[in-house]
Amino acid sequence: MQNCNFNIRPNVSYTDGCDRFRCIKYNFGHQYCHTCFVKFVKLKPLLVKASLRKWRHVAVSEIRTSDNISTIYFIDYNENIEENKDIMERKSSTEDIKENKIPLLLSLKELESDVECIIIGLIYKEMKLRPTVLDEYLQDIDVETNENKITNFCSSTDKLYIEDTSSRICLSSPNNILDSSKYVSGTMIAVKGVQTDSGIFIVNDYCLPEVPILQVPCDFPDSNPSELLPIYIGFVSGLNIGDPRTDPLPLQLLRDFITGQFIKAESMDINKDIASRIVRLIIAGNTMSLLDTAKEIQTNTGSKLVVDKDSLNYQICEVDTYLAQLASVINVDLMSGPQDPVPISMPQPQMHPSLFPNSKDYDTFRPTTNPYSFSINDVRIIGVSGHSIDDVMAYSSYKEPIDALKYCVESRSLAPTAPDTLPCYPLFDDDVLSLDYPDDQFPHLIFAGNQSKFQSFRFPNGPLCITIPKFSEIATLVLVDINSLKTKTINFG
Repeated sequence: MQNCNFNIRPNVSYTDGCDRFRCIKYNFGHQYCHTCFVKFVKLKPLLVKASLRKWRHVAVSEIRTSDNISTIYFIDYNENIEENKDIMERKSSTEDIKENKIPLLLSLKELESDVECIIIGLIYKEMKLRPTVLDEYLQDIDVETNENKITNFCSSTDKLYIEDTSSRICLSSPNNILDSSKYVSGTMIAVKGVQTDSGIFIVNDYCLPEVPILQVPCDFPDSNPSELLPIYIGFVSGLNIGDPRTDPLPLQLLRDFITGQFIKAESMDINKDIASRIVRLIIAGNTMSLLDTAKEIQTNTGSKLVVDKDSLNYQICEVDTYLAQLASVINVDLMSGPQDPVPISMPQPQMHPSLFPNSKDYDTFRPTTNPYSFSINDVRIIGVSGHSIDDVMAYSSYKEPIDALKYCVESRSLAPTAPDTLPCYPLFDDDVLSLDYPDDQFPHLIFAGNQSKFQSFRFPNGPLCITIPKFSEIATLVLVDINSLKTKTINFG
């Protein structure tokens, strides 16, 4: 057996960025309308900026009427001003709006019929197939089989609405410019068009918040990519340790590879030296499989679930032992997931260290939140355990996980469907799930765990998006070189 020399792991700087997900007051006395409102307020400036960039040759004015104060931006195709020029202010009346200027209204209540304009708001998607709590009581449903269970709720009758704090308006796109199947409730959007006398807004163009241009170390002018040795971050998810239906061999191979005790088989194309270049292992949720520890029993008053404490303790001990073996040789960040013993509402808190008595003795072991944000050598990384991506796919026509993740990045939200169809806390003061970072602080790498396959996509001169497969189904370790954002996969199946 040949071990890797793990004394030569690269030294890197690490910064935790999860304070925004930890410092949350869990006050369920607030209404969820506040959650939508703070999302609207945080992302609205990004939509204004994106609108002014997309519809070029802009002139911007601020109008103050005698009765009240309302801000209106103007798009003028006959004038050409600098994109970053400060907003000009002037006193005027609404009658001074020139015909060759398209107003960007900051409130839907300012809409007028047959006047082309731009409006900004949150999408609400009316769906015929969307399940409701009422359905559980109105229908006599036995235990559903997987064959009969609906996994996607889109239909040809779905309708899109746009809403802000003042009103809600139905959107129509005759040329299918705005495809309802590609959007989910909770998405911030700017649309250009005309409102008809019947109150329907006819869309002729639209835009989402912009994805900023970013640089990684190999893009810096004074760097030589050929001289930069790879520095890898490893990603796995869905280990489901303790599940009797899961083959334990891939887990053992992953552990041996990380710890340097891996014996390469002739049929496996794996370079053992790569393990010494991995500086951190991210376990992106669903590490445990505790579902089988509860059994249904019959009582005089009906049936109830009873936890088998011996089985539960054994599985938690098995997880702790496995994680301690990894933490003995590498930094391990353990994200919470929808199947882990934490509240399911986003953002999910970290799992309690007392669950891992052996692992917590290592400084390299770090339970963390979902979403998880951190940086390595000033390369900013953020990701989720995956159920927010699953929810987007359930309420849209996206078939590939990477397309759903791209949609989240383009809409600047890690969980656009929260709180509509995805459980989340009633956020009152701040929408921590929004990707409202300034351009110079936007993440370089965005990941989603517990997906059906590994996929990657990099925006032009922008962030890299990757999906991490469930290890219990596809035994794959995903490696990302933070110097170049190039990816590599190692399969243990």
